[in-house]
Amino acid sequence: MVRGDLELAASSHPIYEVDNSICKNPQLTADDARESVASILQLGICLLPPNISRATRTMQIARMKRTTFYDAAYLQVAEELKATLLTADEAQARACKDIVKVLRLPEFTA
Repeated sequence: MVRGDLELAASSHPIYEVDNSICKNPQLTADDARESVASILQLGICLLPPNISRATRTMQIARMKRTTFYDAAYLQVAEELKATLLTADEAQARACKDIVKVLRLPEFTA
């Protein structure tokens, strides 16, 4: 939970993308990088592991919407959880508006 009333969920791949960026940042010491990775995991984001049905649906969405498998994974999670997709990616927002409810990041108020 973030802020006590907002639950965040994603497939597990964004954790690896963010952690990879942290790992490759030459400005961070090893201790800083380790603490950064730990703090991301402590956010309490519900991470959905890959499975056959999720991967199959993600592939369907990616091909149908002509988007990347990575972007389609966010749509798949929102669809599965019947959740609103929060995105800063305009192309992703346009692609998924008929699949899930979309909230663009500039429209989000905490």
